[in-house]
Amino acid sequence: MKLLAAALSLITASSAVAKDDDAFRPVRIRYEDVISSSTDTNTLASMMDALSDVGMVSITGFPSSFQEDRNRFQTSLGACMGRSEAARVHTFDDGTKRTTLASHTVPGPGGIQKIAHGDSYAATAEEPCASFDEAAKPFRARVDLVTRAFAARVADAITEQSPGGSLLATEDGYTFDTFHDVIDNGEHLEHFHEYERESTDVPLKAGDAQEETVEWHTDQGLLLAFTPGARVGKDGKVDQGSDDGFLIRLADGTAKVVQFDANDELVIMLGDGVDQIVNPTLKETVKEGGHQRRLRAVPHELTVAASDTSSRVWYGRMVLPPAQAVHPSHGKTFGHLRNLLIENMEDEDSEVHALGCSGTSHARQLEEAQCEPGSEYCWHRCMYHADHGVSVESCAAEGLDVRCINPRYQLYDNSHGDWFPACIDAANAPNATDLDPLPNYPRAETCTDEAHEAWVAENSKEYDHANSLPHGGHFYWSIEDDNQVRGMISFNGLFGHLSYGWAGVGPRNEMQQSHVVMAKVSAEYSARYGFNFDVDPAVHLHWIGDDLSLRHWQEPLEDWGASGKGEHEIVEEDCFTALKFKTVGIHDRPFNITGTDRLIWAANGEDMFAGYHGLSRAVFTVNWMTGEQEVKCSIAHGINSCTGLRNEVQEEEAELETGLPPVTVTDAPNDEELGATKDESQPMDEAEMVKDDSASPALSFIAPVVAVLICIISLA
Repeated sequence: MKLLAAALSLITASSAVAKDDDAFRPVRIRYEDVISSSTDTNTLASMMDALSDVGMVSITGFPSSFQEDRNRFQTSLGACMGRSEAARVHTFDDGTKRTTLASHTVPGPGGIQKIAHGDSYAATAEEPCASFDEAAKPFRARVDLVTRAFAARVADAITEQSPGGSLLATEDGYTFDTFHDVIDNGEHLEHFHEYERESTDVPLKAGDAQEETVEWHTDQGLLLAFTPGARVGKDGKVDQGSDDGFLIRLADGTAKVVQFDANDELVIMLGDGVDQIVNPTLKETVKEGGHQRRLRAVPHELTVAASDTSSRVWYGRMVLPPAQAVHPSHGKTFGHLRNLLIENMEDEDSEVHALGCSGTSHARQLEEAQCEPGSEYCWHRCMYHADHGVSVESCAAEGLDVRCINPRYQLYDNSHGDWFPACIDAANAPNATDLDPLPNYPRAETCTDEAHEAWVAENSKEYDHANSLPHGGHFYWSIEDDNQVRGMISFNGLFGHLSYGWAGVGPRNEMQQSHVVMAKVSAEYSARYGFNFDVDPAVHLHWIGDDLSLRHWQEPLEDWGASGKGEHEIVEEDCFTALKFKTVGIHDRPFNITGTDRLIWAANGEDMFAGYHGLSRAVFTVNWMTGEQEVKCSIAHGINSCTGLRNEVQEEEAELETGLPPVTVTDAPNDEELGATKDESQPMDEAEMVKDDSASPALSFIAPVVAVLICIISLA
């Protein structure tokens, strides 16, 4: 299979002829500063400057076990490749032979996938792959920790300097708000490479042109975390100071050989994904004491030196965007685009090579993920059976199987939604289907935007203040003499459900730990079957805890709290829906009628399942006295939820946070009410990360993958 479509060019530089004072040395960040959630601002600024100027940083100062595990896998890799059925060989145009062992990591327990050495391989202690696997396991775990922690530090810097909307979203509106969210939910592809290039009879002289092995390109992923190449001799000795030519192109166009630390280094290099996903959301603004700049993808190339006595050994982890996320420009999921590239890999003239990156792309196929015993691959990650009250044994006792399903007892199809391990008759279970629509969906052709505007204008006459909300919402209110708020929330759609409530906490539209008032087309609801239309509509108060899926909080609260139930009236018309209310507050918290409150709203006018609301939702802040209203925007499907326009780099970007005075009161219980909880958004402690076998059981085998995702660039 031909991976590089363009003809190879010639270079004159390699580390064999480059002087030390001519080499590029990346900015180095200490391991402790990366994994710490309290990295000092100077270190963070230095890292971000390097990522803007060059696009590469180096992480050093690892525990000694990292170097030991690296050296062990490097010395055992070649022998293992000679025995493993997973090894794949590719020969480049310059004659270099690359042998690869490939795997990947998914989020959750057992996410680090084992390399499938094959049925004929006997994993005894004497076998070379046993030594390799033993060293590679903790090494990969450490890289996994650092990669996700690095993403969290970048997210810290970007959030501090450019707060705002989501970077990516799935087709049904699930958002990946930060750089860390994208990396944490992305596809982590891992390669162990061994490069071999035999010497020629005519040695090159200094300054002679030498054909490169891998031509100039940027990686299609968001980032590549790798250990610099090392030379492993036939005698098994490792020389970390490789004489191979790894070059990068700096922003001024200069090509430089990169000089790495020979003893302790993990390099992180940004790929073309930052130009597709991160940079379009940033606004270049000059600030006192610093400035926010765009991240830079690094063009690079490799020339493998010829040697009859040693081979070049290398490890890298490429992070791709979440497969179910929608590409901001192309409007299709990244998984779909990668499948198109795979299908057209042999057709060098196919237009699909332009999709997904700024140049010609070549894709690799990610095989089915396997999780450790006692867990299931479900909703893009491994989930423990025990966390969901099931086991293989308990299901088998009922004659059933453990499978990943949705609340409608349908089998997982790799889509976004509410998925969890449960007992089911897998042989007879249906595949996932679209949600059943409301009986009168779609609406009549007379339900036009003009008709909605006229309806809103008529409603606005009854209130002192009225403002629009994204995707068909509208909020109206007046302050009554008894300090009650008489208001209404309306929706340009049919009546499935319509709700408003306090903004809570968390990155998912601030839904967690909040009270919401929900009007439902039926008082009886089942996560499996949806609304029962034989039962009349109702308005209920709900508490959303930490679990966002409706099945976790669908039972209404009987106690409306100190604010009381107030008055509620559902307005259901052929085209539009509204919920009128008159109350002093929601649950135990009164409205701050002399100031501001932060609220949320959501609606669904398409299907009979209240657990889904698509894009008709928002967080907004309202000033009850002045009538001002600010909406927190998000980016989904590449569309800005505030403007309705495609998210493009513009001179002026909409403010993504409220400009109103901060809300000092939240609806979330305090620590004493909730109990101390662990902040899972922070990276694990080093001791938690490298577990023994009791905490990280053996994983099932997966098939190998060896192709590469890159974007070839033109330097003409």
